[in-house]
Amino acid sequence: MTDPAQELRRILNEAPVEEFVDRYKVASDVAESIVAHRPYSSDVDILERAIIPKRAYEQLVTQIIEVLGSSEVA
Repeated sequence: MTDPAQELRRILNEAPVEEFVDRYKVASDVAESIVAHRPYSSDVDILERAIIPKRAYEQLVTQIIEVLGSSEVA
């Protein structure tokens, strides 16, 4: 099993805008901001650098965890 923090960091650093929008249900402007400010040294780097609001980050993390959890079960 992959370390969740490592997987989250990988997604933040590698996923295209379309994946954030389609798979993780992130607004396109938020997804574009995430991609534009890469790379992230940790999953909280996005908050420390004020790339997106805390609430948007919390929703993103929750959605990613849900998607990852459902793909592990499938």
